[in-house]
Amino acid sequence: QYIGVGKDGKKDFSPIIDKALELVGYEEDQEPHEILVGFGHHATLSHADTIVNAVKDGKIRHFFLIGGCDGARPGRNYYTEFAEKVPDDCVILTIACGKYRFNKLDFGEVAGLPRLLDVGQCNDAYSAVCIATALADAFETDVNGLPLSLI
Repeated sequence: QYIGVGKDGKKDFSPIIDKALELVGYEEDQEPHEILVGFGHHATLSHADTIVNAVKDGKIRHFFLIGGCDGARPGRNYYTEFAEKVPDDCVILTIACGKYRFNKLDFGEVAGLPRLLDVGQCNDAYSAVCIATALADAFETDVNGLPLSLI
């Protein structure tokens, strides 16, 4: 329902509020789940030594950058199913809103770091590039030589 501005210059949302209060709501609550966010390139690279050493020591085998979205329709679960199948010795980096379909899952930690590192939204792809470039420099290779897959 469109709520226009009234003669007093204000919007009256009471019809929408009344309707929301009238509705039954969700049949069951989901368990609350907190995740650590904010792993843009500055935050992630502040742990560069830990990450590089974990890769060299074989604790982190691979990085998967998931940048796609499953969508809202039932059955569109490709990225969620992919994230669930990522091995325990691998890190999931996310950009895009697709993470909201699976960030409630408990991926645990690897080498003292969360296995799910939320780099940001679609427009934060620059951070993912900065992270990949810095890791390539640390391993004296190019981005294509990293244990990194873009999904």
